[in-house]
Amino acid sequence: MTKNSSKYSTYQLFDFLLDPDFKSWVLHPTGELDEFWNAVINSHPTQYDTMQKAISIIKNLPTVDQNIHIDRKNILWDKIEQNLERHHPKQTSTKLRILKYAAALILIFGAASGIWFYRQTTSLVQIATGNGESKSIRLPDGSNISLAPNSEISYHKDFVKNEKREIWAKGEAKFNVTHLNQNPRTVLKGERFIVHLDQEVNVEVLGTIFSVSSRQGKSLVELLSGSVRVKQNQKQFLLQPGESLTTNPKKEVVVSIKPLAITREWEQHTATLNRTSVQQIIVLIKNTYGIELQVENSAILAKELDGVLPLNDRERALEILN
Repeated sequence: MTKNSSKYSTYQLFDFLLDPDFKSWVLHPTGELDEFWNAVINSHPTQYDTMQKAISIIKNLPTVDQNIHIDRKNILWDKIEQNLERHHPKQTSTKLRILKYAAALILIFGAASGIWFYRQTTSLVQIATGNGESKSIRLPDGSNISLAPNSEISYHKDFVKNEKREIWAKGEAKFNVTHLNQNPRTVLKGERFIVHLDQEVNVEVLGTIFSVSSRQGKSLVELLSGSVRVKQNQKQFLLQPGESLTTNPKKEVVVSIKPLAITREWEQHTATLNRTSVQQIIVLIKNTYGIELQVENSAILAKELDGVLPLNDRERALEILN
């Protein structure tokens, strides 16, 4: 199987239905296939609904007895062809074409039924913020999310009923996760809480407080309390309170206990700067307010600053920087 998942970004329902790798995963899942297709969902969260529809359709399609010997299959097909030729010798190709169209119609009908059934039972909830806008979100399980400006999350509307609680996040968010696990020795599927970020980064927790950032191909996970396990491809990292993990577009991972250059105070809607470069501040302003700041002297970009910037007051933030 190819490890390039970019083609799936433009897939539509029938593309997934006809993709042999996708069908193989749905009908015969393995740990390796689960990891690959979860990474596809992570990289292309907008395809989640389409993939779930395709899964539902494939699982509900009638199956052919796979134990029929290949010679018997050929004999049966030969008899069909001979019967068509006997009654309508000049129309054989037309009849065969009609059979193909009929099979296609069956697939389309099954797809339409699957779509109707799926729309009645499931959908993806999407929440986003704009420039300078923050939101507080309470999930169905009681967990709370603070969503930073220009950020978004999505989750299944049947969040608690799923096998695992999953969130897809872009931008920045702070999570205060409700602890559902009753037995520390055994973690049930429904007790798992997973946040999917870019670069195939997945954060798994039981009950804890942490923040994430996923922008421009870079991901950051900062643990405030409890513990989290961060997975990227085949690697796993267990973070302790005060530790942070960062990745870059090259998928390099760094775990650090150093204070971050920018610490977000979620309740106060401020950012504390700790020897933060001007370049980092420019990125912060762009991510928060959608403003592209320009500097005439590039040497200034490396200059480091300390202080506090408001994240919900654009004029005040620009006034401080001036």
